[in-house]
Amino acid sequence: MHNDNQPSALPIIFFGILFEITLTGVASWLTILFPLLLVAGHVAADIGLCIIGLLFLVHSWLTCDWRWCRNLWVVLFAILWLYMIVRGLFAEQPKEALKHALPFVRYAIFAAALAYWTLRNPRTRQRFFTALAVVMVFLAADGLLQWITGSDIFRRQGVAIPYYGLRLTGSFNKPILGIMLVWLFFPACMQFVLNAHGAVRRKGGLVAGILAIALINAVVVLSGERAAWMLMVLGWCIMAFLLPLRKRHVLAVGVAILLLFAALLATNSKLYERHVHSTIEVFSHWQQSPYGLLLASDLRIAGEHPFLGVGTGHFRIACPQLFPEKSLVEQSACVNRRQNFYLECLSPCSTHPHNIYLEWLIENGVVGLGLFLLMIAAVAKECVCCWPEMKRDPHFAGLAVGLILHLWPLVPSTSFLSAWGSPPFWLVWGALLAYTAAIKTPHKLGDDLYE
Repeated sequence: MHNDNQPSALPIIFFGILFEITLTGVASWLTILFPLLLVAGHVAADIGLCIIGLLFLVHSWLTCDWRWCRNLWVVLFAILWLYMIVRGLFAEQPKEALKHALPFVRYAIFAAALAYWTLRNPRTRQRFFTALAVVMVFLAADGLLQWITGSDIFRRQGVAIPYYGLRLTGSFNKPILGIMLVWLFFPACMQFVLNAHGAVRRKGGLVAGILAIALINAVVVLSGERAAWMLMVLGWCIMAFLLPLRKRHVLAVGVAILLLFAALLATNSKLYERHVHSTIEVFSHWQQSPYGLLLASDLRIAGEHPFLGVGTGHFRIACPQLFPEKSLVEQSACVNRRQNFYLECLSPCSTHPHNIYLEWLIENGVVGLGLFLLMIAAVAKECVCCWPEMKRDPHFAGLAVGLILHLWPLVPSTSFLSAWGSPPFWLVWGALLAYTAAIKTPHKLGDDLYE
């Protein structure tokens, strides 16, 4: 017999659906606004990515959908993370190792949330790229203001370096403006000159797009970051190779970029000293340069702990033990008075090895480095498989270039534990995988309800 007093399940279902729509909407808008959190600082970005990750876990639990955990790169990351924890238990300072290893998982969950949830929606993706492009233009304009007046819109001043003038910080609290622009430029700003099919735009907005691109490229040079402008040139070369553009367009862009760089260097002697003369001096005296000394220390530690490493976050602990006469905080300026040549001394030791692959090798050994490389290979395979369908999409190509520039081994890099360097890396990682996931599981019309 039917029990009239039995509560109906319809209200529960209704509120469950409403909660899921709200959950997805909040996470989607946090994703769209995440570029603003990067500008607000690494604390804001870290809080934002943690919230997105937690919302994604709640979403997976509510929908009983954990299929994303079966993706190869997620499985490899889980193994790598567990290895980092186990290795940390036997490190010289277990608390220090676990302090870095345990929360490292938040980056993978954040990237998975972008790839398999928020950026799976084409409308959210487009809004995200628009927000990212606006932020890039703002950062470049703010950096130019700092170059002209000495302080940016928030009254932050650049870092003065003897002989080389100003290192731009822009809206950040350290001189990282150039590399941040390079990491995020290609995923966002190619839409200024290319349409969704990879063809050059013919509307009036093309001129404004070219000016925005010129502004960003110019500020990268003005920032005083040598690695940043070299990566920018490399990124343009890779982008020209990836996108099916006409040869005359590729040639025109290449000539324009080179002329822009040459004009900036020719009109400012300090920029020339920083980008050309000092770079030549570093390569000419590599073994005596700060980077040569640091590389020698990296290789020495890696040779003493090749298989299991010294433990996550332990480079700064292990390196000074090899050089007891040197101080870890020794960051004095080296001046070669004969050649009037300035270097920023890192000493034989620093807070990290300044190479992401050597950092994995030193702190987690061949095992950790091998798992990291396998994870990259898994993502690369997914990108190659969907390339025939996405090869004309400037956003997809830009994300691929952004990831390559993050992983390029031939320039000094930030630490994979860096509070300011990790969020942009995993942002690009997750956004790129959103395209591969969208091809494997096409977007449904009903997903628009989550907007």
